[in-house]
Amino acid sequence: MGDIEQAEKIWKKFYEQEMPFPNFLDKFLCAFSVIENDRIITIGGVRTIAEAILLTDKSLSTRMRVRALGEMFEAIQFVTARSGYNNINVFTHDGNWSKHLKKIGFNSERILSLQL
Repeated sequence: MGDIEQAEKIWKKFYEQEMPFPNFLDKFLCAFSVIENDRIITIGGVRTIAEAILLTDKSLSTRMRVRALGEMFEAIQFVTARSGYNNINVFTHDGNWSKHLKKIGFNSERILSLQL
């Protein structure tokens, strides 16, 4: 059994309800696996991502900023989908903006970041 077949078997057993199967041959900078006795222990890679970066004038009213955020993300969603990505990443330290982002569809998964 090849790497992709083994990866699909692992995905179906442990991750199918959590995420779509990662196509390690598309939009990955590199994919690699740890194998012992021809069996995958783990497989993964480094994927390119779409990350939205916004600068907002926080001196303006919340209503104005939330409206602008909605308009901005309509444009971002269009460009991201047209470019073949299936998700958008946003990183924020502002709890209030996190709430607004969740209201427009971002999930609340915890993002772990490693600074290189």
